[in-house]
Amino acid sequence: MSRGGAAVLVGRGDEKISVPLWIHLQGIQGSGAGRGQLTFLCEDVGMEVTALIVSLLSLSVAFGGTYLSNKRAKEALHESRRASADARWSALQEAVQRFIGFDPTAEPIGERLANLRISMIALVDELHEVEGLDEWLEAERVLGATIGRQVMEVAKPGDTVERHLKNLDPVMSWAQALSGNLRHFRSVGFEGRVLLRLRTHAADAVQKLHARHGWDLPPDSNPRLHPLV
Repeated sequence: MSRGGAAVLVGRGDEKISVPLWIHLQGIQGSGAGRGQLTFLCEDVGMEVTALIVSLLSLSVAFGGTYLSNKRAKEALHESRRASADARWSALQEAVQRFIGFDPTAEPIGERLANLRISMIALVDELHEVEGLDEWLEAERVLGATIGRQVMEVAKPGDTVERHLKNLDPVMSWAQALSGNLRHFRSVGFEGRVLLRLRTHAADAVQKLHARHGWDLPPDSNPRLHPLV
């Protein structure tokens, strides 16, 4: 009790001794400085944990926002490409439909063939990954031009209506077949083997028509054009 202050009684039963209060507190909790250090340390750790949690939550929110933004951007790009492809499909179908009921002896065929070629090129550029599509469409265009030429050359001023309609039938049949094939490919997708068969069929039809009428076959390419090496 030399340092003064209160005392406490410790012991069991009737055997109790007086122990200075400052010794009792010192043995259990340590000095005042120790208590202060422990308190500050706990507070620092708590602040670090809180900051870490806030950082993780912020990172999660940022990641989630970025993911949703990227997802929406990809969806928008996909829809944009789909709309672009749909527009080219529709343009080609419109160009083909203009040959159904068309009379080459009454109207120039050149404008329709030019429109057909432009729409074919646009679709090929959009579906550039489809191998053999450009060759097949070009073969179909040449076939359409050849059939149109045949109609103009076999037509005669004194033809009956029945004869005239019979002469026009190859143009309509070609356009209907091409339109149906385009609708089929748009619905189920392209197949290289089928494209090759259609291309071969169109090329064979062109050769037969030229041989029947004694025409020279159209050139496969422009002799004035050469690949840029």
